[in-house]
Amino acid sequence: MHGGVLFSEFRLQFQPCCGIITPSVIPSETQTITILSEKYMKLRTFLILLAAVVLFIWGHSLVPLTSSAEESMSVMKILQSVLDFLNIPVTLTDHFVRKLAHFIEYAAAGAVIGAYSYPHIFTAPDLREKIETGALPLVFGFFIGFIDETIQIFSGRGSAIEDVWLDFAGLSFGAALSFGVILLLRRRQRRN
Repeated sequence: MHGGVLFSEFRLQFQPCCGIITPSVIPSETQTITILSEKYMKLRTFLILLAAVVLFIWGHSLVPLTSSAEESMSVMKILQSVLDFLNIPVTLTDHFVRKLAHFIEYAAAGAVIGAYSYPHIFTAPDLREKIETGALPLVFGFFIGFIDETIQIFSGRGSAIEDVWLDFAGLSFGAALSFGVILLLRRRQRRN
C-alpha cells in the first residue's frame, strides 16, 4: 500500500533531463478505470447541468409574447414588493425585468461552463491551450445567445442584437464568477 492506494508495479525510472533516478509508480488497471470514471462523471454532470440551463433559456424563448409579458409582469410585481419592503426607492419596469432575466439566465450558463472548463487552465501544457480553454465558455455562450435570439424570431417575439450582447455579458459574468471561485478554492487548498 502506498498512500492508501494499491499499485500494481513500482519501478526506478531514469530522468534524462536531470540525470537522476526517481521512483515511478504505475497505477493498476483498476485505478486507471476509476480515474476515467471520475472524469466521465464530471463530464456527464456538466452536460446535464448545461442542457438544463440551455433548455430553460430556449424554452422561455419559445413562449408566445403575451404569455411572456404576463410572466414578466408577475416577476416584476414580486421584485417591486421586495424593494418596497426593504424601503429601496426604485421603480422597476417590464423592460428592466426582461433584461435582468436575460442576464441572470446567461450568468447561470456561464457559471456552469466556467466551472467545468476553467480548472483545466491550471493543467494546460502551454499558453495557447490556456487561452483556448479560457475562451471556450465565451465562444460557446455567444452561440447559445445567437440561437436564443433566432428562436425568438420564430416564436413571434422578435429578435434584438442588443440581447445577444446582454446575454454575452451575463455569460461572461457567470464565467468570471466561476473562475474567481476556482481561484479561491485553489488558494485555500495550497494553504492546507
